This record gives sequence, structure tokens and C-alpha cells, in this order.
Amino acid sequence: MDGFLSMSDYVRTQISPIGEITVLTISLLIFVLIYLSRVIREEGVSLVRRMVMICFFASVIRLVEYIVMSRGIGGNALVYALRFIYYTFILSDIFVYSTYIQRLIWTGERERKRVLYFSGIAGLVAMALDIIFSFLGISFYLLPDGSVNGVAGNTLVAYVILVYIVVIVTVFKAGRRISRRVSGGVISSAVLSLALIVVQNLFHNQYWLTFAVLLSIISTIFIFHTGSYDHLSGAMVPEILITELDEALSKGKKKHMMVIAIRDLNDQFKNNKAFVDSYRGFLNDIVKNGLVCRIWDVGIAVLYDGPLDVDRLDPDKVCRRLDGLNVAYKIICVETDERVGKGSEYFDMLVDVRRRMPTGSLRIVGNKDFELYATNRYIITELIDIYSKRDLLDERVMTYCQPVLNIKTEKYDTAEALMRLSLENTGVVYPDQFIPLAEEYQTIHVMTLIILNKTCRFIRKTIDDGHDIQRISVNFSMLDLREEAFCKDVLDIIEANNIPPEKIAIEITESLTANDLEEIKPKIIMLHEKGITFYLDDFGTGYSNFDRIMELPFQIIKFDRSLVLQSAKSNESRYMVGSFAKMFRHLDYNILFEGVENEEDEKNCKEMDAQYLQGYKYSKPIPIREFERFIS
Repeated sequence: MDGFLSMSDYVRTQISPIGEITVLTISLLIFVLIYLSRVIREEGVSLVRRMVMICFFASVIRLVEYIVMSRGIGGNALVYALRFIYYTFILSDIFVYSTYIQRLIWTGERERKRVLYFSGIAGLVAMALDIIFSFLGISFYLLPDGSVNGVAGNTLVAYVILVYIVVIVTVFKAGRRISRRVSGGVISSAVLSLALIVVQNLFHNQYWLTFAVLLSIISTIFIFHTGSYDHLSGAMVPEILITELDEALSKGKKKHMMVIAIRDLNDQFKNNKAFVDSYRGFLNDIVKNGLVCRIWDVGIAVLYDGPLDVDRLDPDKVCRRLDGLNVAYKIICVETDERVGKGSEYFDMLVDVRRRMPTGSLRIVGNKDFELYATNRYIITELIDIYSKRDLLDERVMTYCQPVLNIKTEKYDTAEALMRLSLENTGVVYPDQFIPLAEEYQTIHVMTLIILNKTCRFIRKTIDDGHDIQRISVNFSMLDLREEAFCKDVLDIIEANNIPPEKIAIEITESLTANDLEEIKPKIIMLHEKGITFYLDDFGTGYSNFDRIMELPFQIIKFDRSLVLQSAKSNESRYMVGSFAKMFRHLDYNILFEGVENEEDEKNCKEMDAQYLQGYKYSKPIPIREFERFIS
């Protein structure tokens, strides 16, 4: 009969175990590599493993079918059953692959459902038609004598081809949103699988059908699960953004970015379905052809071609969406500028801009931001140089101080040492600008030791000149206290300047965590036993844990300026602040009120049991050498 082959000829020309054995080998290798390698372990990888496992079992079924048909065992019914099971596996795998790609590229909800329904219905129709066509002798069909229709069409293979076409079109429509590298990788692997299936069907065989499906699944591991793709947000990792920026900057092309920083962003993706739904809409409505990347732990950046066009970008629309979701956000829009020549430097600049922004605001980066960034880059370079040289007399680190009035003696016999920078290109730089940079770049400890050394030298000079000075306090950050050699560094400087340890005080901020306490407590106790005084700084600005205060040997509690202001608002407020002061006095702490600016502040603080007063009423911060006129 035309088109029909004997069972042996059909097996020899149209079925081969080579492809299935290849699939089994590669599947086992994938399982081993996923287990042993650094493939990111998350829900998507589990789904990929299941798809690979389906391919594995499909190949097992195909091999059993080959054995049954080549040896003529089990009859036609078994062959039909094995074929049905095999194609059920293949159709299931290709359907899951299609929906998984939709999920990975964050296809819009409406389009994703449309593709899902289309693929599902088309699969069921293909399966039904294949069964019907088999009965009609149009598709795969076995005669009672074992002959096989070897040239008939196959609706199930047509379905696989259709799904691959859908995947290619969907990824292409996603545009630049998922990076050309990612979209190109997905499309290339799908085209390769599609070509393999088409070519083998032209020659009326199906040696490599399972392998073709497995090939596209393998591509998802390399493209989406090896660290270049963030599955929570459907965005590329920051390195992709840096690469894109560097490439554009090297060619002189303009780019602009919209950066959206959202507090607890990862939790929003994991636990806030309304946010995820709105985010999908944002990707497919507002982003359009922008490249979406993660930036920091809390940010999404969208990179666009061309100059900044706020009307087209419509950040206000993004603000309205985020306002409706009740999330804390900051939005920054920036256009590339020749003053920032590297992609990674935009991250640094945006961090600084974000730090200065209030929550729930939108900022378009302008000239002042670029100028401030250039200044900060210069300051950072100087800070790193100061750190590397470790010169305790470095002239760039200037020691200022603010005198403190001792109410009991009516003398300025103590002061707080303060830090300034004096740089060639900027002049004097104040702490609010350079301290965050020094902490971020881990240079603060050397700078604090420079201030301590210069303070000790000044104290030594005043003692030699016959002046009476009680002590000068120096601020130390938690980064300082975490230094392994903190105690040795402090004591070595005091000893090198030959001053009594009690002439130095160390100020520590109020906001200590339980972990901070455990780490720094032994160091503070050791230095206290050597005679160094400890201040608790900024009391009233954060969460005060009295147990932690009591555990450390503080001798002076510094009440923040905010408490001075609060005490002047009403009798109730004054009673509350005064009660804190009296409680500490009862426990043998001394009280220092800072931020005293006028007679009324001074009067209130004295009535609230203050022992020391500090503020602009007595003196603004001055170079430490000028403190001599207060103590002489």
C-alpha cells in the first residue's frame, strides 16, 4: 500500500535510539551539574529540573517504543499507548516551557493568559486531531499486518512548531525590556530547536524531537539561572546596566534612566500581590522599550535610548501608581552626561542623590547634582589618600572644637573636638558632606585617629603652658569601635603625647544595637579602667534602651538639641525632659545639654539639673588652637 512501510523498515528509517540515548545522557548530566554547580537555587530552577525530568522519561518511553516495534512484541495497542504517552510528555513539556518563558520575561497579565489559553487549547486540539487522523489513516496508523503509515503528517509535531513560533514572537515583542543578550539567547535557542524539528520532519523521521525540546530548556538554565537575571523583578542584574551604559558612553550615545527605589522591595515582590500585578502593568505599559535592571537591593532602573523626555517617560504616572499601592518610594530621572564617564559611576551618583531625597518624591538630576558628584569624587579620592598615608599629622584633617561651659566652675574647662577637611580644590568641607563618604569607603577610623592625635597634642601644649583643662571629647563611630585594634590605637596615641588618659573623653552615639553592645562592651570597659571618660551622645534622637546604657560605663549623658527645644514647648514637655535629667543625676551621671543658643535655653537647662552646657550661645565651632582664649 502506498506510503506504508513494513515495521522493520519504519524502525530503520524513521526511529532511532541515538537521539533518545543522547537526551538521557544530557539529562543526567544536567541533574549532576545543577546539584554541584553554582546555579541559583530558586523556584525557577526546580521547574527547569521538572522539565528536564519529563524529557528524560519521554526518552525512556521512546526507547521502549523502539524496542517494542523493532522486536515486534506487545502488538499494535501497546505501540499506540507508548506513542500517546510519549507525545503527552512532549506536549506537556513544550507547554510548560512556553508559559515559563512568559513568566520569566514578565509578559503582561492579559497577554500571558491569552498565550496560555491558546497554547493549552491548541495542544488539546492537536492531540484530538492526531487520534482522529490515526483512525482515518491520515496520521500515524498501524495495519493489522504490522505495516506503518510512514509518510503521514503529524499534528502533534505541528503543535510543537507552533509553540516555538509563539515563544519567538512573544520574546521579540518584549523588545529591549529584557536585554538584547537575553532576548537573543531565547530566540536563538528556539530557532535552533525549531529548525532541528522542521529538518528532521522533511526527512520523515523523529530522531531528535526530544533533544530539540531539551535544547531549548537547557538554554533557560544558562540565560536565566546563572546570575544575570533577577527572577523576583524580571529584571537584569546591575552588571548588565553598567555594560550597556559603558557601551553607550564609549560611542557617545545619549541614554536616560528612570530609577525607582522602593523600601523593602524584595518583600513587596514576595508578599504583596497587588504590587506585583501593578508592577507587571508598569513593565508592559510605561517601560515599553526600556531595558529593566535591578540597582541596589531596593531599586529598579529602566534604561532608555536617547535624551531625557519627561513627557514621554511620564514619571508622574509611576508616582500615582506607587501612591495607590501605599509603598515608600523615591524616583530619580537622569540623563547621561560627559562629566560622568563610566557606567558604575552613575550608581555612586544616584546613591548620593537618593540619600538626599525625601520619601515619596521625584527628582530629575540636574547640573547641581553632577557638580556635587564631581566634588564628592574628589573628596573620596582625598579620603582614600588620607587613609593610605595614615599620617596622624595630615594637614588636610583639621581639628575644630566647641567649648563647653562647666556650670559649677563657670569655666570653659572642657570641649568637644570636631572634624573638618581642608582640601586644595574645595576649601573647607563640613562633616555632613564627608562623614557619610568616609564611612561608606571605610576611611573614617584613620581620620578619627588623626583628630585624637591632634587633640592630644593640643592638650599637651595647654598643660605645658600652665592652663587648667579638664578634658576634651572626641567622637568615635561604630566603625571605629569595631576595629580590632581600637583600644591599642587610642592608648598608643595618648601615651605618645604623654597626657593623662582622663584628659580624653570618647563620645558614642545613642543608637546602639544589641550586637553593637556585645562587640564594643569589653573595649569600652578596658579604656574606662585606663581612666578615659565616656559620653553617651545624642540622647533623645533615637530609641533609648536603658538596659544598654546601664551596662556601659558612661559618665556623661549629652541631651540633644531636640530635647532643649521640646522642653520649651510646654510645662508638660519640660517636666518630661527634666525628669529624665533628674533620673540620670540620681544615678550619678552628669548631664550636658547641647544646642543652647540663647538665654532662655540656658535658663531652662539649668532648671533641669544640667552640669554642662554647649551651644552657639557660648561659641560656634572654632579651630582648636583658639580654645586657648577660653581656658586662659
